[in-house]
Amino acid sequence: MKLLKWIALLLFTECFLYKGTNFGPTLDMGFTVTPDRLVFILILLLAVWSLMRRELRLSGLGKVEGYMLLFTLICTVSNAVMGRGAVDYYRLFDFHYNPLIIFVLAKSIPHSHKKLESVSFAFLAVGAYLAINGVFERYGPRALVWPRYILDPEVGIQFGRTRGSFAASEPLGAALVVTFLFYALYSVRAVRERNPKGANPDFLFLSRILKRYCLYLMTIVTAVCIYATNQRAAWVGFALCLGALSFSSVVPLATSASGSNIRCSLRDNKPSRKGGLIT
Repeated sequence: MKLLKWIALLLFTECFLYKGTNFGPTLDMGFTVTPDRLVFILILLLAVWSLMRRELRLSGLGKVEGYMLLFTLICTVSNAVMGRGAVDYYRLFDFHYNPLIIFVLAKSIPHSHKKLESVSFAFLAVGAYLAINGVFERYGPRALVWPRYILDPEVGIQFGRTRGSFAASEPLGAALVVTFLFYALYSVRAVRERNPKGANPDFLFLSRILKRYCLYLMTIVTAVCIYATNQRAAWVGFALCLGALSFSSVVPLATSASGSNIRCSLRDNKPSRKGGLIT
């Protein structure tokens, strides 16, 4: 679980822009070591230590990892042939090598309810920061926007839109679409959550109501922030997510209704030897 916590920290540190912003310490070691890359190096060291102690076993490459590896190799060859040198290699590391390695490591951690809770909480926390900060950036008060380079037109691109800590509205919109799914799914889960045995029912009722409405609020705030990015890609992704969520809620209802009809038919009709209902 320590590895998961470091991965959650990496997820948060990758939300910020370090070059040209004086935000966060950086080291020049022939290549620029930013806080997110430092966390990535620590994750690699911890993973190697866990492998040596046999606390972690790599699960191997599945279809998803195979496609990711193929895409990474294609981009690497393309950069070697037609790229601009070191600048593109930095991007290859940040957007291809890094996600592939983290995906393989996270998948290799034994699956458990605690693992899913840890990963989900990381996305919910990052989503809350991005959404609330985005609302402050777009609608105010801007004094609460952090970090301050978000309001600097000389930093990043697409100034005038809601850009967030990425200093670009496109990655902000993509990140918010992912976190919107987590908030929507957790809102449904909060409705269906059962009371643990031996707990105070009054306290559980109040805490559940508070938790549920906080999730509802963050879901709405995230949707508003997605709209404020003014990115067609984010809007299309958001619409696809709504369609997927609607379909996932309709199918179980249809399945439940079909099951109920079958049970009623079996209860009200006796099967005959000639077939009929059983056929």
